[in-house]
Amino acid sequence: MQKKILVIEDDLNVRSNLKDLLEEAGYQVTLAHDGNEGIVAAKTNTPDLILCDIMMPKSNGYKVKSNLSKSDSTVDIPFIFLTAKSTIEDMRKGMLTGADDYIVKPYRAKELLETIKVRLRRKEEIKGKLQIDKETVQNKFSYDDRVLITVKNQSFFINISEILSIIALSEYTQIELNDGSKHVVRKLLKDWEHLLPDHEFIRIHRSTIVNINGIKKIESWFKRSMKITMKFSEKEFIVSQRFTAKIKSNLGL
Repeated sequence: MQKKILVIEDDLNVRSNLKDLLEEAGYQVTLAHDGNEGIVAAKTNTPDLILCDIMMPKSNGYKVKSNLSKSDSTVDIPFIFLTAKSTIEDMRKGMLTGADDYIVKPYRAKELLETIKVRLRRKEEIKGKLQIDKETVQNKFSYDDRVLITVKNQSFFINISEILSIIALSEYTQIELNDGSKHVVRKLLKDWEHLLPDHEFIRIHRSTIVNINGIKKIESWFKRSMKITMKFSEKEFIVSQRFTAKIKSNLGL
């Protein structure tokens, strides 16, 4: 069955281009030319995902998201802002409304389609886990998600799958990515542990979380502990004894 996407956009050319792109990708598309029309369309014929501009007449994108978040029938619809507003403050405000993603115009078709695909897949994953506490599931990232981080007053997205390791630094944590870049953010390690997908990320020490897919080599170490070597960085970590059994179980050792 075709997935339904609601596009809320006041610019005729952008609206038309999005319709062509999405229909060519196999989606069923509904168009709304302002915020009020978008709210009505979302509640009348519930879409699988919403693409929404921010700067629009009658109701801007923030008001659209706020309105839909108050309705049981629309609160869980994946919501992506697609806008020319590109400052750090704009991105923060957009994500704080509860939007699932934020893409800046001019957009790249490949990036947009991939983001839509990920959000729709995540929605299906959540639907398939109804036996788990709803709030916990919604707060967990999937491996294909992106997360917005702020480093030295600059905000940008990183892919969850590209995180190699996270190390605790008091009230901060250092994130190392596959490309070798390191970013220090104000977030506790226990918060990352709660947010990251359990099957791909594991704590190996009270101060370290690693991406299981980023492990290159595992060796026995002193006192029944283990030493792991990561891909890309060749960085070595010692797995403390209390976490050895868990990592063996996760890796099927």
